[in-house]
Amino acid sequence: MSDESAKSTASMAWLEALVQKIVKCDQEESRTILFSFTFFFCLMSSYYILQPLRDEIALLLGKDYIPTLFRWTMLAMLITNPLMAMLMSRIPRHRLVPVIYRFFISHLFLFVVAFNAFGIGRDQTSVQGWARLLPGLFFVWVSVFNLSAISLFWSTMADRFSSSQSKKYFGFIGAGGTLGQTVGSQLAAHLVHWLGPTNLILVSVALLELSVRACPSLAESSPDRTPDKAPTEQTPLKPWSGIAPVLKSGYLLGICAYLFLYAFTSSFIYFQRQELVAESIGDRAGRVKFLSDLNLYGSIATVLVQLFLTGRVIASLGLVFSLALVPGVTALGFSLFAMQPALMLLAVFEVTRKTLNFAIARPSREVLFTVIKKEDKYLAKNFIDTFVYRAGDTLASFAFEWMKVTFSLGMRGLSWAAVPCSLLWLAVAATLGVIQRKKQKELEAPPPPPAEIGPAP
Repeated sequence: MSDESAKSTASMAWLEALVQKIVKCDQEESRTILFSFTFFFCLMSSYYILQPLRDEIALLLGKDYIPTLFRWTMLAMLITNPLMAMLMSRIPRHRLVPVIYRFFISHLFLFVVAFNAFGIGRDQTSVQGWARLLPGLFFVWVSVFNLSAISLFWSTMADRFSSSQSKKYFGFIGAGGTLGQTVGSQLAAHLVHWLGPTNLILVSVALLELSVRACPSLAESSPDRTPDKAPTEQTPLKPWSGIAPVLKSGYLLGICAYLFLYAFTSSFIYFQRQELVAESIGDRAGRVKFLSDLNLYGSIATVLVQLFLTGRVIASLGLVFSLALVPGVTALGFSLFAMQPALMLLAVFEVTRKTLNFAIARPSREVLFTVIKKEDKYLAKNFIDTFVYRAGDTLASFAFEWMKVTFSLGMRGLSWAAVPCSLLWLAVAATLGVIQRKKQKELEAPPPPPAEIGPAP
């Protein structure tokens, strides 16, 4: 064995031992967890380079155009969701990530070429003519990529780990994504002045390819030894196969309501933040840096909670508390912002909410999917994570614009309007936690003993 191979093996052994100490798992599980951590780190690093660029480039069209972009995103999700369902029902699990992620990578290269061809560069404050299509298309594409790629990752996790394992491990795995958020945000903030906004996309491409390369290692390390089958393990399904299980299950409809209300309230925060950022910060690079810094502060707080508290909080305080935490904080945050609307207060509210969402609520929400059928973990989950999420975004954009125009509501009034939605979300969270606990007990209950067969009469 060469010196480099020996060092690599020693480093891997050291990392596996560290994982075992943090999450209290055995050696075989530690390798799967470590590859999952790496996978999510690279994926989120890639996205968080694109995210501030997406939000900033949308301002080239004008802040009043942003609600319209959310509606176009909803239409795009309506088109892409059945296509994703068909792919997931036909492609073996070990090939899903490489095929879909590299499909996204090819699009990113096209955006770089198009932005350079139409001169969408560093110092522009607006775009004219046909070039206006590109910022809108990029906004919609990044929004679809975000939900689809992350949903596929968590579908893989829900398939790999049981309900009891997920409560212990998902916080640590989520920390990989949070560290990726930190790295991606900082790369965007520091490289934007050197490379320019457009060329940041190439850095995102490199990180997304690294996430693809972690996928075969994850498959090899998993105790699941049937990677050659598609998730449905049956005849390929119809495009809308992810919808039928949702409509038939009150539990899945409850998850839809939970995610819908999260997206709805998130969009209200987003629209308010975009307006305040546009009014307060004048240049493109400054806006990218501010948005990236928000991600940085949130990710630092989140990773500390994920590494050392998430598993303990979910296991000790229960899923009801973990799911209800962010809705409660959201109701409080909107109330405070309604009383004192200011950019820094909204920034603190958003960072706190994101921290608790990624550290506590998101892993808890993924635990909900561990007690459903395998095919639903991919098809129904993809429909919920993408279409339902964007439905919340879209309806929020209509509601936001309608209330502004019809009732002339400002920041205060819009914030008060979001408080009842947050309280409804809180009630849905508590109900889902109770139902999941019941389903987990049913799955873990030992099978009844076989009936004794007496002697023939």
